[in-house]
Parts: sequence; C-alpha cells; structure tokens
Amino acid sequence: MGTPAGCEIVAHLIRSQLEADPTLVVGKVDCKNAFNEIHKDPIIDVIRDEIPALLPFAHLMLTKSPIQTVYHDKHTKVTSVYIMRDGVPQGGSMSSAFFNLGQSRCIRAASCLHPTVSILLISDDTHVLGQPDDVIAAIHTIRQQYAGIGLSLAATTSSKNVLFGLGQNYTAAQYRLATDAALHWIPAHQGLEIGGTPV
Repeated sequence: MGTPAGCEIVAHLIRSQLEADPTLVVGKVDCKNAFNEIHKDPIIDVIRDEIPALLPFAHLMLTKSPIQTVYHDKHTKVTSVYIMRDGVPQGGSMSSAFFNLGQSRCIRAASCLHPTVSILLISDDTHVLGQPDDVIAAIHTIRQQYAGIGLSLAATTSSKNVLFGLGQNYTAAQYRLATDAALHWIPAHQGLEIGGTPV
C-alpha cells in the first residue's frame, strides 16, 4: 500500500518473470463491485488483531455511520440514495486501505496453500504468477476464500479473469483447465495491461 509507482513495479516484475521463463503465465482476476460488496467484519477483525490502535476509527468509518451513495441522473431528473450495508465508500480516503486489509487473510491463505505461485494485488485486481496448473488452482482457492468475505469475481471477458503468457508451448490440457475455470486465455501477441501498464 502506498508504494510510489506500485502498478508499474508489478507490471515490470511480471513482465521480467514471463520473459525469463516462457512456461509461466499470469492470471489476472477482477472482483465484481468489490468495494461495495466486501463484508465489514473481516476488515474489523484484521484491524482488531493486527492494528488495534486503529479500531475506534475503523468502527466509526465502517459501522457507526451509514454509508450513503447519492446518484442524480440528469437525463431522467431522478435522484437515488443507496445505503450500503456492506462495503467501503468508493473514493474514501481510507477505502483502499480498508479493502486491502479485508481481503488480506484470503490472500495469505491462498499463498500458504499455493507456495509455488506469487500473488500480487492492485486493489481488487489480483495477479497470480506461476505455472498454468498452479495459477489456475490458486485462482480456484482465491474464489473460495473471497466468497467468505462477500466478494465474487466479475464476469469473464477478454480483459477480466484472464491468463496471459509469452510462451508458445502450453498444452491442450492447460487450455481446457483454464476454460473449465472460466478464464479467458489471451494470445501472447495481444498483450496484457496491468494497472494501465502494458506487460
């Protein structure tokens, strides 16, 4: 958190690893409506256990004051007020930190269960680097872990929930494994962006 040029660091690290070993892939998965859906309890639990001095502030921000989103549609002249029961406010000064704390235990569990992959995060974009079979297995675990805190993966498109590698010798079984896991395999010549930086 708060690392200058963090997106670029992640993108260049992944690129250098893919170039060094063409059998590797990176899986990039994106949460659906992440900041609005994460449960508040996992955030409070991590803060209580690991940064207790922040607990009164976290309680105030997350549980004592209802989070309201006001949306005004100029075309229909209708204003809607949505009261969030879960989630953190989009654009709030602490929202990214709270979100990252809330998902941290899921990622730690996935890292322990899949020690052969590297898991790198940019908010709700999760990047898993390793051999295709290991990456796909880790993504399955991350999906299961996320379900417990209110998160689910967005619908798979050509840019969401994808696998990408620079190699040309991936197997038909690996491609099938990706398809079965609802992951879109991007051809090497198309490239991938991570945090707006091309890989």
